[in-house]
Amino acid sequence: MNHIDAKGKACPMPVMMAKKEMDTGCEALSITVDNAIAVQNLTRLAESQGFSAETAEEQGCFTVTMHRTGAPVKEMSDELLSCTVPAAADYVVFVGHDTVGEGDPELGHSLIKMFFYTLSEKPDLPSAICFMNGGVRLVTENEQTIEHLKVLEQKGVTPETTYLYMHGHTLMDNVVMVLLNTVCDRLRTMSVEKINSSRKQGVPLKNEMSNYINSLRSIRDVLLDNENYTRCPLYENLRRDIDEYLKGVISHMRQSEKSPRRRRNMHHDDK
Repeated sequence: MNHIDAKGKACPMPVMMAKKEMDTGCEALSITVDNAIAVQNLTRLAESQGFSAETAEEQGCFTVTMHRTGAPVKEMSDELLSCTVPAAADYVVFVGHDTVGEGDPELGHSLIKMFFYTLSEKPDLPSAICFMNGGVRLVTENEQTIEHLKVLEQKGVTPETTYLYMHGHTLMDNVVMVLLNTVCDRLRTMSVEKINSSRKQGVPLKNEMSNYINSLRSIRDVLLDNENYTRCPLYENLRRDIDEYLKGVISHMRQSEKSPRRRRNMHHDDK
């Protein structure tokens, strides 16, 4: 019997850990948690998945032992996965902060990590995840979140697919460019203020300002330099489909040229 140590794990993580073990086809498993809410959710999970559940308490911890009974398996209730994103055929996750809520920072960080763990375990993945403002810290500083994001990347949610999604759903002009223009305008203003506050005067100051202005590029031109999409699976699929289509067209043209009717028509035209 496999045992899962889920002490210190907040819901829905114990439920998802148990569900993952059930999906391997095991006949029995046990899981130890340290809160009564997790016990209740695990018991309901067992009932929905055709398992019996027995709970034993020892020194403030609870061990739930489950055995497969052969009862019909029911669809897992959304109540057991209270942190999940609503199912959708096509959706984007926008992350603007590195916490959830504005109360206790420690709780907010724990909730955002739980969110990405839950998201990485879902079968219906988002088409893209966009990080802006404080949310960027999650992909640069938070090691646990980075690990969950790596799982999502392995399942196909990559920077390249996000870039293509933004273009394909008119998010580039309506959302991305609006945000980037605001940020870049602020950065340009700060750069100009820094140059003006320098000790340079007269011609040297004008030359430095002129060099800075001449070095600026439009945001759209910078984005168009991106060629990472060529490594995207979607790009490879499109390229393969186009190649197959062209091969079919060329083959059809060659067969038409070889057909007797085609040769007769060409001979008639020559006359």
